[in-house]
Amino acid sequence: MAANKDQIAALASRPSTPQTRQLLAVAQDYAAMHHAYHQVSWPQDLPAIVIASAKTPFETSEQDAQLWRDAQAAFAHAAPDRRLVVADNSSHDIPLDRPDIVIRSIHDMLAKTG
Repeated sequence: MAANKDQIAALASRPSTPQTRQLLAVAQDYAAMHHAYHQVSWPQDLPAIVIASAKTPFETSEQDAQLWRDAQAAFAHAAPDRRLVVADNSSHDIPLDRPDIVIRSIHDMLAKTG
């Protein structure tokens, strides 16, 4: 939240458009949503492919970036039917930057679950 404070303030000073209103609404609920997200757990017997971007969303803090990478790996390795895929040459917007990896991961999951 602190890392986005200046960006949110700059967005709030822009003219009101559907896009700025949407982004500000997401920002307003982000902390509560993020807290709720961390209260749920993924079932151990449900397969998952974790697709992590090569570039983290934490450009200003190497410590936060490493914590983010560690969290991706921890989730992927917390159950036997999960795996981690790092989308090289991608930002946090993997479907836009590397749709090939998303499509391949979906195909892999469908082939595995038959």
